[in-house]
Amino acid sequence: KSCAKCHGVDLKGKPNWQQRKPDGTLPPPPQDETGHSWHHPDKMLFDVVKLGGQAVAPPGFKSAMPAFADKLSDKQIWAALSYIKSRWPKVIRIRQERINKQAG
Repeated sequence: KSCAKCHGVDLKGKPNWQQRKPDGTLPPPPQDETGHSWHHPDKMLFDVVKLGGQAVAPPGFKSAMPAFADKLSDKQIWAALSYIKSRWPKVIRIRQERINKQAG
């Protein structure tokens, strides 16, 4: 439910998600294979959800992703990430698992 409010029940994100808004942030990206979440290790995805996008963003990047530490337990965050990953095609899940292994 929490993810769907911004990223959509179909995980497709918002239109023009790669174009910055006037405030410098990006719209919520897709969480399916067309987005970039699978390019990141699980630990980073967890931290983005728990701590918010700005907490893990590189210098100069402005994120509108809110923190969910006060709304979701760690178990709920991992469950949400597992659900999102389960919707990715097998080839994408394999690629993301390689990224996890490289991240340690």
